[in-house]
Amino acid sequence: MTARGQRTAPPGQPAASLKVELGRRSYDIFVGEGLVAAAGRHMLPVLAQPRTVIVTDSNVAPLYLAALEAALDEVDVEHTAIVLAAGERTKDFGHLRQLTDDLLDARVERSTTVVALGGGVVGDIAGFAAAITLRGLACVQVPTTLLAQVDSAVGGKTGINTAHGKNLIGAFHQPRLVLADIATLDTLAPRELRAGYAEVVKYGVLDDPAFFTWLEANGKSLLDGDTSWNHLGFALFGMAVGIHGDVIVVGAIHDDDDGNASGSAYVYRRIAGVWTQEAKLTASDADAGDEFGSAVDIDENIIVVGAPRNREFGTNSGSAYVF
Repeated sequence: MTARGQRTAPPGQPAASLKVELGRRSYDIFVGEGLVAAAGRHMLPVLAQPRTVIVTDSNVAPLYLAALEAALDEVDVEHTAIVLAAGERTKDFGHLRQLTDDLLDARVERSTTVVALGGGVVGDIAGFAAAITLRGLACVQVPTTLLAQVDSAVGGKTGINTAHGKNLIGAFHQPRLVLADIATLDTLAPRELRAGYAEVVKYGVLDDPAFFTWLEANGKSLLDGDTSWNHLGFALFGMAVGIHGDVIVVGAIHDDDDGNASGSAYVYRRIAGVWTQEAKLTASDADAGDEFGSAVDIDENIIVVGAPRNREFGTNSGSAYVF
């Protein structure tokens, strides 16, 4: 169990991670600040060979392409960059054809990895190009917009638009890794930030009343540029499941059908306006408790309870609560 007072992760280290369990196609989502500059060491374990093609756009390239290239240089990973025109109009057959031609001109091999650096448009068309080039290239998603970080970069949804509608031609092509660098949100236009925030609000409406309440209380200040919350309310994918004044719990512990626990729940406290990690409840902590879950004492008035599966009755849960 993490000792009290531990700070959030330093730049380049994930502040939180989520495992998307899909058997052989499982992958990690890393969330934190400075992940673009540290992308090389995070990508290296999932690369079939140290060779990548970065696909980005004309808005993102001046901001983050050099940092990503430097990160790949640090771990001796070869890279080529393809810069697309920015905007939704890029998601069409013409640009897809040009992108696949550019990939083939770069002499990609089946073991080459496509890295999508940008928002939803880049992630969608780069992911689709990866899915169909050489009958399937690996893809790493590095989303730089809030909407891409909480939605489009996760789940393998790729595609382009047609005259009949949006995203009607595409494929489900799961990434090997998602690196959500929340520092990239600082360069978003207000309209783009609001678009992503709307998606986050939907998570609260659908499945998490406590998180929705927190968004109602803090949404305006977040959209106005308040960064004292350290991006937690956005980039942790709407997983806040318990709130008590200046304490928020993010994450969940899950059991699979075989009774194997996984996941983490993080407890953050706002101290002098800064969100600080107070404790971490892991799967091993949950197993150490009784069959109804585990508890982390925060102080005499607050207790955090993580509830993995009730093994006796076989019912599933995966939440952490603040009392």
